[in-house]
Amino acid sequence: MLRLVFVLIMYCVVLVVHISLVYFYNSTLADKVETKPIVRVIQSMPPHTLLQEANLEIKNVKFEDIVEGAYTNIDEVIGKETTTQLEPNEQITASKINEVIKKEGQMIVEIPSTWVLSFPQSLRRLDKVVFWPTIDPKDIKKTTEISAINPSQPPSASNVNVALPEEIISNTSMITDVTVAFFKDSQANDVEDSTVDDGSAPRLKANSVGSRLEVAIGKEDFQKMTELAQKGYKFVVGYQ
Repeated sequence: MLRLVFVLIMYCVVLVVHISLVYFYNSTLADKVETKPIVRVIQSMPPHTLLQEANLEIKNVKFEDIVEGAYTNIDEVIGKETTTQLEPNEQITASKINEVIKKEGQMIVEIPSTWVLSFPQSLRRLDKVVFWPTIDPKDIKKTTEISAINPSQPPSASNVNVALPEEIISNTSMITDVTVAFFKDSQANDVEDSTVDDGSAPRLKANSVGSRLEVAIGKEDFQKMTELAQKGYKFVVGYQ
C-alpha cells in the first residue's frame, strides 16, 4: 500500500515538474529558441516612401514564418525608400527597398517618349542625368526661334553625342540634378546589366532595350520641361 502511495506521489511530482517546465519553456525560452528578430513595417506604406524608425519595428518571428532575406537590423533599413506597396507587419527584404531616389521637393514621373530625342542605352537606375532642350533635326527650320534663348557659349554638340548644330542646344534651359528612378523596356521590365560575360563592359550589354524613362525631378523643373515640350522642344538626355 505504501509503495502504491509512493508511486502515485512520484507520478504527481513528475507531472507537475513536466507541466512547469513546458510552461517555462513556452513563456520564456520559446521566443529565443524558435524565433528570430525581424524588421517589419507598422503601417501601410506606398512605393517611394522614406522609411523612418517610427514606421518600423523589430518583432520575433517563428523560423518557419521568416521570409528569405528578411532584414534583422533596423539600421540597415532606416533611410531607404520603398520600391513597392508594403502592408502592416510585412517583413522587409532587399527587393522591397532601395537607396533614396527622390529628394525633398521632387516627384517620380515618366518622361513622355515624344519629348525625348535621344538617350544613352547605357542608362541605369540611380544614374544622374541632364536634359538638354533642343529641336528635332527634321524640324531644323525652328532654329531661329531657339537661338533667342542660346547662351554666348553653348556646349559642343559632341558633348551630347548627337549630331546637332551647336546653335540649337540651349544651356540656359538645361534641366540638371535629375535622377533615373527606373529605366524600363517596352514591357515595363527594368533594364539591367546583362549576366552574360562576353568580355564587353556591363553597361554596354543590357538584358533588354530601354524605352521608358522615369526620373526623380523637381516640380519646377518638370513644369519647365512641360512648357518647352509644348513649344515643340525635345530633349537630349545625357550623363551629369
